[in-house]
Amino acid sequence: MRRRPIGMKRRRKVDGSVESGNARGAYSDAAVARAAGSGSTEEVNWSMTIASPPDTDAGSGRGWFIALGVVLFILGLVALYNAVDATLVTTIIVGWLLVIAGVANIVGAFMSGAGGWWRLLQGLLGILYIVVGFDIVADPLSGAIALTVVIGAFLIADGIFRIVASFMDRGSSMVWMIILGIINILLGFWIWTNIPVSGIVIGVFVGLQLLIAGMAWIIAGFSSGPSTAAAGA
Repeated sequence: MRRRPIGMKRRRKVDGSVESGNARGAYSDAAVARAAGSGSTEEVNWSMTIASPPDTDAGSGRGWFIALGVVLFILGLVALYNAVDATLVTTIIVGWLLVIAGVANIVGAFMSGAGGWWRLLQGLLGILYIVVGFDIVADPLSGAIALTVVIGAFLIADGIFRIVASFMDRGSSMVWMIILGIINILLGFWIWTNIPVSGIVIGVFVGLQLLIAGMAWIIAGFSSGPSTAAAGA
């Protein structure tokens, strides 16, 4: 029998250890890849869940939008049907808002670091707000007439401003701005010359605003359906 050289045996052993080491390395790499693959898959699924909410949430939000829109629309119809009561209710709300603004003004005057005259002016203005607010709440009818006068003055001033701005700008919408300004001026003078009948204009404005807000919420509800949420995801 031929004897094999000792060097070959050692080389084979060394080669075998290298081959087994390579096999173990390949196995460990495959295990790490599988572990990393499973972890990355879980992370992707979690991020997709956060990015795309379930359809039930979208449906519930859609229902709330539509319900709020319907309520506002009905309130607008009620305000337009009974503009006198809507005017009185709006006047009372404005009165309480003036009272709250007056209290906030007085508190701000004492807490601010401004000079003494500025604090005195803010305090007096806050007292005026409170007095006017309580007067409006105590007599909503007279308060409604006063608010009507203010609205008429605002419309006249807004109309004049629009006409002057259109002549200074001379843009493509100059004619429409002038027409809108004339309408505002005429509407303001109509309100002034038809007091107290024109006092219901406050209730009409409130009713129209509620109608517009209700329709906006209803449209937002129908446009935010489950299909829209799925498409956005």
